[in-house]
Amino acid sequence: MRAPDRRKSRLRVTLTFGLIPQLQKEMPITLLHLGPGAVFKAIGGRRFSFIVFGLAQFAMDLEPIGRFLGGSNLLHGPVHSLLGATVVGAIVVVLGKPLGERLLRLWNWRLSPRQREWLYVVPRFTWTETGVGAFVGTYSHVLFDSIMHTDVRPMYPFRDVNDLVGIISVEKLDALCLALGVIGVLLILTVSFWRRKVYKA
Repeated sequence: MRAPDRRKSRLRVTLTFGLIPQLQKEMPITLLHLGPGAVFKAIGGRRFSFIVFGLAQFAMDLEPIGRFLGGSNLLHGPVHSLLGATVVGAIVVVLGKPLGERLLRLWNWRLSPRQREWLYVVPRFTWTETGVGAFVGTYSHVLFDSIMHTDVRPMYPFRDVNDLVGIISVEKLDALCLALGVIGVLLILTVSFWRRKVYKA
């Protein structure tokens, strides 16, 4: 009888109980990469799409997820390079605009009248904010994963080395991403409150 694949068994347990820290340990993905996106959104405003940024992060992680589920020992391949991020970013630009707008319409539809006063988002993207969100998402993903993972080759196929791995610890990088996320959310809420106050005045 074939022995059970312990890696896949642990993944199923992880997904069942929703243990995000353990999932991050088992698979090379992290939701904390979204943290810096909140700061980018606070600074860029309508010139940056956070939704498309998130879609770009997800698209980049399809490579290690697929490799992990397939039992590969190499989890980060050509996609996790600047060249690969450029290709994925271009795909996300094309698909991200209609998909992101649909997600925002769904978000607005689920809001109560009171929630809409604060959380309503205009469900339309310009191509500029779509492009900025997509490429900032894919390039920052390569940057963070280059620091975290030894098998990432950011300059592939031109260089087969990773000079960024371990420049700071994974724990410090996670803390930085989390802190940026909190700061970004606070900035967004502050700007939203100020704009509404000015509008009502």
